[in-house]
Amino acid sequence: MLQFIKKTISAMGLQEAENAYALNNENWKKAMDMYEAKDYVKSINQVLKYINPQFDKVIEDGKVCEVKEGSSVIRIEIKDNHLNLRVNFLKHDGDPSISLLRKLAKMNMDVFTLSVVRISDNDIYVDYSDRLELSHPMKIYNIIDEMLYFTDLYDDLFVKKYGVSLYNSGGENNETPRSNIDELWNEFQANIVETEKNLELYKSKKYDHYMIDPYFNFYNKNLFCLNPEGYVKSVLIEMKRTLSLHLGPDAKVKKLDKYFQSLKKLSKEEFAENMYESLKFFKLNGKAFANSQQLQAGLNYNNFDHMHTNKQFILNSVYGEATVYNVLNRYIVSKSITKELLKGLEKASGKDDQKRSEIFVDLFKKIHTDLSKVDHLKAA
Repeated sequence: MLQFIKKTISAMGLQEAENAYALNNENWKKAMDMYEAKDYVKSINQVLKYINPQFDKVIEDGKVCEVKEGSSVIRIEIKDNHLNLRVNFLKHDGDPSISLLRKLAKMNMDVFTLSVVRISDNDIYVDYSDRLELSHPMKIYNIIDEMLYFTDLYDDLFVKKYGVSLYNSGGENNETPRSNIDELWNEFQANIVETEKNLELYKSKKYDHYMIDPYFNFYNKNLFCLNPEGYVKSVLIEMKRTLSLHLGPDAKVKKLDKYFQSLKKLSKEEFAENMYESLKFFKLNGKAFANSQQLQAGLNYNNFDHMHTNKQFILNSVYGEATVYNVLNRYIVSKSITKELLKGLEKASGKDDQKRSEIFVDLFKKIHTDLSKVDHLKAA
């Protein structure tokens, strides 16, 4: 596990954070300045550059721009003083089933806010349209994030369950298989074994109110370390969504275990089908830039310190690791904090529960204190 974390650090974590922060301030400031100056078309173009600094197309009034996003196609158009966004992500043959229509209607109520999922002819897509003067950069960023995040989440699940097909299946250079399948598979199996071990330990200790923690760790660790696509990613994200549902603890655990078992029974061949690099326009899909307060709340140092003081080392050990991965999955954070978090994972690897608990408490305390100092200096 330690070597795998080190490879993950060099391959993903630091590079992602460094690239994001090197470009964040300048591009975002330009987008905001252009919007305030009522130069809405240029502001929208700058938001797209903020999303992907390599985006070299220019959105112009009266023209349509199409961009591939994995198996989906994004359509961006400015026309009649309106911004029109559309993401085609599925196709269906014949009449759509009642169960499919019901699921799409539920998505409009539960998932999408300003965008809407629709069916037209054989296409299933999500779209958004509004006046240019209402295209605030943060609003556009969040809408594109929402549209691409959830279409990517649901496309493979819909293919398996409802007999539909991917909109851009098999496109040129769309997917590149990963070369280290054996290593990824071994890590995945180790995470399954670890989760089952923790579940049995929690049952023996009668940690009934904390039974979701091993699943929380399983979801976060696999999403960050394996960086899967397809069905595996979809199921992991469904586990994440389950954690926020208004369900009782037992109902949540039952639902989480159902997803866990569905991943556990995957063959190596089925697993490998979901390990690929997909052409992505929206490189920060599902993440947000975190401020100090969000990071402090996410790490929740005071709670970990309280648990450590009360000798709840097992709970801190599992949830501490899950918390680090959750912050890395949820936010784009600075290079220095990313380093601290990943070094903490390295340091905790292979240690006993008491030592791991101590490491996570010290790690979260240091970051919490450093962030407070920065905020104090800004206020002064």
